[in-house]
Amino acid sequence: MTEDLNRFKERWESLGMDCVLSEMVGERGILKFHRKTESPNSISVMLSGKDLACLDIDNLGDSMKNFLAVVEREHIDLEEYLIEKTLHNGYHIFFRMPNSLKKKNIYANEHLGVKYDILHRGRVFTTPSSYKTRGYNFLKKDPFSIQSLDEIQDYKDPLISIFINTQLSDDI
Repeated sequence: MTEDLNRFKERWESLGMDCVLSEMVGERGILKFHRKTESPNSISVMLSGKDLACLDIDNLGDSMKNFLAVVEREHIDLEEYLIEKTLHNGYHIFFRMPNSLKKKNIYANEHLGVKYDILHRGRVFTTPSSYKTRGYNFLKKDPFSIQSLDEIQDYKDPLISIFINTQLSDDI
């Protein structure tokens, strides 16, 4: 596990992102409890100060069904996104956003029946992190299949903008 974590850490860092390896020791709701250790089971990408953000689609109630209906209605191919399944079978969709436009994290949003968070600051746990029997997994595109973060969608992308434009100011 540590070898795989180190491989992803090195790749994220080669893309300009800071990462932290730790041991995830518990969770409560959206909070993940972790500590430094010699035996990490998780990696987190640091979003603060960088031009990367994360649309975190929650798997609560019909949220995932509603999200997939939006994807189908808009003719979106999720395999074109840097997207991963989360511990609870939601999605993390990574996208570019200038740090100068990023605000504080926005939690517990709902739009079109989809429950989601917009993560701008702090850290986001990512593949190949695991906790108990669950883990994170990229769908298709992953940090190894891109040469630069310029190859992923930005905040103006049709899918991303459906959700972030409901929460961000009109000056974007």
